[in-house]
Amino acid sequence: MNNGLYVKGVIERGEDDFYIIIHHIYEFEYIGLSKKILLFYCEWFDLTINVGTKFYLQYNIVEVKLNGRYVLYDPFILPQKERQAYFVNYLNICKNLCGWYVAITIKS
Repeated sequence: MNNGLYVKGVIERGEDDFYIIIHHIYEFEYIGLSKKILLFYCEWFDLTINVGTKFYLQYNIVEVKLNGRYVLYDPFILPQKERQAYFVNYLNICKNLCGWYVAITIKS
């Protein structure tokens, strides 16, 4: 299953997209309340340019390195802040792109 997300965030150089892989989805139900709360437990991709993330603005493409993780992260996110994404790997014949995935953002 390809279970990715991205969220808008603020970093030193301005606003940026953070890409995430979901590992667990928790649903909390409180006794006496009719609302349920969802919480995603996830790992964040590294945003370091050309190390964990590559941007090609002319093609509107973002690549993420699947094994590169952002070390300073909060592993939990509320689903109201996220947008859906999925990650497509390159063909095996592209040896120089091994481990890199294209992040495709879609409307939920």
